[in-house]
Amino acid sequence: MRVLRIIVGIIVLGFLIKGVANLYFQANNLKSEVRKLSDSLQKIETKNKFMKDKIKYLSNPENLIKEIKSRFNYLKPGEKMIILPPTK
Repeated sequence: MRVLRIIVGIIVLGFLIKGVANLYFQANNLKSEVRKLSDSLQKIETKNKFMKDKIKYLSNPENLIKEIKSRFNYLKPGEKMIILPPTK
């Protein structure tokens, strides 16, 4: 009877060790996932700040006109474009 208890105890101990090992590996995987998500969140927050700053900048009509002129060579009626050669 005593041998049976020892065998059952060893089997139970084996299952407990296996369960603890599985929890350990799951915790490591979750930590890795959290790190990746934190990095992604940081990148998104940086891009979000950049976009908010750009929206604030372009909300000013003068800045919007300046940006349209530089990107699309837009001229108001009566305006002339002067192209300067590059300096050496």
